[in-house]
Amino acid sequence: MKVPQSGEKNTTFGIYKSVCCGFEIVIRTGAEFPTCSNHPNLKTTWQQIEILDDMPLRAKSKSEPAA
Repeated sequence: MKVPQSGEKNTTFGIYKSVCCGFEIVIRTGAEFPTCSNHPNLKTTWQQIEILDDMPLRAKSKSEPAA
């Protein structure tokens, strides 16, 4: 399995952590991996720690209450 780095497109929706310090992100399929928030000037390598269901999120309509 290829380890993604900042600037690359994500192929699997899930939770990833940075190899440098363990900073965690949730990133959707097709999104570009960012640099680590704790180390913004360095190229970041991301390790997948959990795969999530890639279900599209649906916005609530104005007639449906949020809670």
